[in-house]
Amino acid sequence: MAMPVSLPMSNCHIDQEHPHWPYVLCLASSFDYDAAHAHQVVCLSLMLFDELQDLHGRDETARFLLQTAALLHDIGRCDGSPNHHKASQRYIVQAPLPFGATHRRIIGCAARYHRGPLPREGHRHYRRLDEPDRALTCLLGGILRLADGLDHSHRSLVTQLTCEVRGARMQVCCATRRPLPWSHARAADKVSLLEQVLGRPILIDCAREGDLTLRQADQVRSWLVRHRRRPPAALADARTVNDVVEEPAGSAA
Repeated sequence: MAMPVSLPMSNCHIDQEHPHWPYVLCLASSFDYDAAHAHQVVCLSLMLFDELQDLHGRDETARFLLQTAALLHDIGRCDGSPNHHKASQRYIVQAPLPFGATHRRIIGCAARYHRGPLPREGHRHYRRLDEPDRALTCLLGGILRLADGLDHSHRSLVTQLTCEVRGARMQVCCATRRPLPWSHARAADKVSLLEQVLGRPILIDCAREGDLTLRQADQVRSWLVRHRRRPPAALADARTVNDVVEEPAGSAA
């Protein structure tokens, strides 16, 4: 059996005690997978799942299916196919993993939908799922799709992640070691499935470690206003996230 790999984020809880996990690790290792990227995507996926718990209400079984799909999402790269997401699905569904057929299909579909077209009736394995399992597949696939996008560079740049409902939208706040290579087109593609599942637009807010995220800027500005302090110019616009705000002279600790 494959040995567990050290995890990139200390605040990420991976269920390494699950009896199926050694088999999943063994399968991933047999495909000579990119362990650093796969485990980063596992962590990001599980953190998103936990942060969104109040919205989706899914249990630990669903969480472990996501954990498995995230680890195996790129194993299809081994054959050099440009459609590696489809190859990953095929290997997962056919592999002798200790899951039932339906769970293997959910894991395989979630892995498939980390890139490429969104789920539709014409997709064979997705078509074989009933409506509740399709809903679960879309949730897990949407989370995995976003998590994979946040590590598009395969450099494990994201170190912290939180989610917050802000009015009609969902805001995902990420702390990073350096700026993400994150285009508007990629962001739109990577959040598309999860937006459909949650029924609300998703805003990705990234800031380097030690800088302010949009949410933190809002919190600091609100605190200053409540204490009748004038917010610094850096906080006058909520889009300003990379200015260090010093506490006004003479303010209480």
